Amino acid sequence: MAGSAYALSKDISFYPSIMLCRSGRFLAAISERTMGLYDLKSGQLIRQYDFTFSVRYSDLVLVDPVDPLERYLVSPGEIREIDTGRTLLMYPGKDFYLFSSCGDELLLKYGRSYSILETKTGRLVGQLPQDFIPFALSSGGTHCVGLSENHEDIVVLDTATGEMRETGIPKKQVVYATYSFDNKWLIFAHVIYSGQDLKGYHFPVTLIQADSFASPRRIGGFNNFRGIRPTQNGDFIISGTILGSRLELRRNFNNYDHVQYRFKPSLAKSPLEEIVVNGTIQMDFDLEKMIGVSTDSKRRTHVVDLKTGKSLYCIDNSDIGKLFRKISSFPKSPIFGIIMVSIICISAAVIIKRRSHRKAQETDQSDLS
Repeated sequence: MAGSAYALSKDISFYPSIMLCRSGRFLAAISERTMGLYDLKSGQLIRQYDFTFSVRYSDLVLVDPVDPLERYLVSPGEIREIDTGRTLLMYPGKDFYLFSSCGDELLLKYGRSYSILETKTGRLVGQLPQDFIPFALSSGGTHCVGLSENHEDIVVLDTATGEMRETGIPKKQVVYATYSFDNKWLIFAHVIYSGQDLKGYHFPVTLIQADSFASPRRIGGFNNFRGIRPTQNGDFIISGTILGSRLELRRNFNNYDHVQYRFKPSLAKSPLEEIVVNGTIQMDFDLEKMIGVSTDSKRRTHVVDLKTGKSLYCIDNSDIGKLFRKISSFPKSPIFGIIMVSIICISAAVIIKRRSHRKAQETDQSDLS
């Protein structure tokens, strides 16, 4: 199953682009408050979404198809269907949200409490205790992994009964946890600091069975860790570099290339499949097609072949790009050409005259002094 790298990369771009791998489409910013849905192959605009809030990353506002089936868009205050653009749910402000591993349920924070809602209808299906800090929600919303003040280990909360069970995974320094799509596995990442700078951080990743918490399995230690995402077939995609690997030694964590690992919990031997992506850290990409997409601060979206590093095409939604598209849409006629040339000549003459006048004034002032 193909998987977008979104939320796995340290995306520091002004306007994040999001790859929709299943349907061969991607999302990119058109304006300050507008996102567009584009066909990956042709670059044609399919649908446009207008939002109340800015879609800039600097505002911590993300339009995010966080569920593996790529059905929903999330922006501050609302959730929409990707295919129709229809608003499914409105919620206050920019509060915390978390999807279940299948995307059918949504965990929202209202003030100090967390509520579990059915994504498509907004129906309330459960609530969490106020002292509970959630990390991950299972498919179906029946269980939630997180922290509790009264337990030393990571716990799993039964959302129907409120019962908490300790997993045996110490909660100290846990930075990430998620369920597999089929609810069979739980995967955790800790952070350990062992140096004088950022290169001293590394992240051990551990897998356990989700129902019995048995058979804890150390997957490996990762540097440059960026996250883990479940895929629909029960696997995980891990972003980072395995400690001591040839890639870690060769690249020296330059942050310009992605390293993805497809982890298969069902395999006892060699469960990690290495996928190297030669793209910038500001890029989302499809691991199967090896095509990346990124949008710069001027809203120019580049689609790149990650095997060759060559640009396939660019969608220019900058103000200059929009101006050129408007001009190119005007009727092509000799009269139009004459008018445009006249406007350019008159504008140039006015600019030259103003500069000459300003220079003459500066000369006169210097003579007086």
